[in-house]
Amino acid sequence: MKRLGIFQIVFVFVLLLLDYGNLCLAATKKAKDTGHVIRSITVEVRDVFDEPDLGVFYRTANNLKVTTREKVIRRELIFRVGDVYDPFVIAESVRHLRALSSIRDVKIKTTFEGQNVDIHVSVQDTWTLFPQITYSLGGGSDKQSIGIVDSNFLGEVKRVEFFYAQEENREKIQGVYEDDLLFGTKNKLLLGQFFRSDGYRSVASLGKPFRSLVEDYAWITNAESYDLVDKLHKNGDERYIFRHNHLDFNGGYTYSEGSPEKQLRRYTFGYDYMNDKFKEPSMNDYSDVEVDYDSVSHDPNMLPDERIFSGPFFSYRNIEPEFISLNHIDKFERIQDFNLGLEYFAKIGYAPELLGSRDSTMFLASSISHGYRLDTASFFRNSFSASSRVNTDNVTNVIIGVEMKYYNYLGDRCFFGYPFGKHTIAGNFQAYFTDNLDKDKEYLLGAFSGLRGYKDRTFSGQNYMLLNLEDRIFYVEDVLKLFSVGSAFFLDVGGTSNNGLGSIIENNLYGDIGFGLRIAFPRAAGSTVWRFDIAYPLRDGPDGSSQFKPRFLITIGQMFNGNLSTEAPEAKQAKVDVGF
Repeated sequence: MKRLGIFQIVFVFVLLLLDYGNLCLAATKKAKDTGHVIRSITVEVRDVFDEPDLGVFYRTANNLKVTTREKVIRRELIFRVGDVYDPFVIAESVRHLRALSSIRDVKIKTTFEGQNVDIHVSVQDTWTLFPQITYSLGGGSDKQSIGIVDSNFLGEVKRVEFFYAQEENREKIQGVYEDDLLFGTKNKLLLGQFFRSDGYRSVASLGKPFRSLVEDYAWITNAESYDLVDKLHKNGDERYIFRHNHLDFNGGYTYSEGSPEKQLRRYTFGYDYMNDKFKEPSMNDYSDVEVDYDSVSHDPNMLPDERIFSGPFFSYRNIEPEFISLNHIDKFERIQDFNLGLEYFAKIGYAPELLGSRDSTMFLASSISHGYRLDTASFFRNSFSASSRVNTDNVTNVIIGVEMKYYNYLGDRCFFGYPFGKHTIAGNFQAYFTDNLDKDKEYLLGAFSGLRGYKDRTFSGQNYMLLNLEDRIFYVEDVLKLFSVGSAFFLDVGGTSNNGLGSIIENNLYGDIGFGLRIAFPRAAGSTVWRFDIAYPLRDGPDGSSQFKPRFLITIGQMFNGNLSTEAPEAKQAKVDVGF
């Protein structure tokens, strides 16, 4: 029966790899022939503060800021002088420029004269050099850091970061260099080195990622290595720790075909190598992470099994573009772009013993996502995903996920006749069901991961469900040209379990309500949002939280955003989050 089940699974995934409706449609990406040719392109990079009659403070700030170089913006454009004018390519350039954290307020103006088109590109600089002092407090796992980061080093869209941090009872020193236009090309380089009190992590990535839907190909190579102490949790505290040595090399080449305006098909061929080794912690490890030896389990059966996989993979992604562009979603006035079109993805990989794998294993993954424009200022997005590993003996690491996002920008609202800011109703739902999950993996919920009324990592398990609802209110924007002020009323409901999603609803569902202050910096890179929340648990928690006893939280970034977890690129690049 096991063999029959494996064949059935493989057959379903092979079907997902085939796009029946397009086997005979080999559409190529040609620019729409509008009869107009781009004659000239001018680029304007405006100062961080570009209003007239600026005071001494603002003029000094402009003088201190290294302006983004015009040639950098030109390289980021998808069109060139002599190209046939295509409105979709112009729109793709706008979306790509808006995705760059170091600039804002992107505008592209076109002027027609006969068969010629003159294009003027205007962007505004943001402040990208920060002394780094950050805090995440009140969740039971306080985090602090100090350092410096520049996400537009020398005006070349290069990220340089160095900082010292304390988190999860561990000290960390981090250095990162990221270059989006390596040596003036479209290639991207990322180098990261981390030293923690319990070990290290090294990351390197080089490739040419997709910057738009009109590009024909992408490629990437990644390498990651770390040797750290990992933890499993219960009720907000550690229940087991172990040392985890990880080595990962992967790379892929993606070819794209079809119509960027209607339907794209991307095919990726690549190779993965993953080596995970685990061992019992030493007494020094307990000291390094400040965990009491007697407070955790020492059951040898909890130690994860060694995993080694080496082999090729193939993936297919179908993209139907249908973008909606709105502000007041996650970042105040900054416009964000979301694709509501149908996307589906399938991946199959094989890691045989012949190539160094511990056991011959097949990797399977698939996802489908779609969105709906409810009106001009509201939308709904959802995705379904499934993945697993299959060998001759069993099926392991089965993960089935559902994700939904809802946003409705209501605009200006009044309260008893008085203005009460701009409102956006935001919703997030996630549910994951797993079977035979690797021992080192678990889903966590708590103060910084979805349930704000409870200690961080209070809830852990192999199955996970979470619902967040927020009324995001934007009161005033660009106060003194420096910051914006808002707030949010929120409801969080969720839980984890090792016995199926049904047991979460029956016995393990927790929730909280609360409100908080939001401070954003619109002229800083990325328009970062600071959150100051007060959350009230709706029932007593296993971490000792009492019903309606407030928990105060200070951290950075929205609790959730409009992106779906299935929106990973085919040629996936290693990521290192910015400390700020």
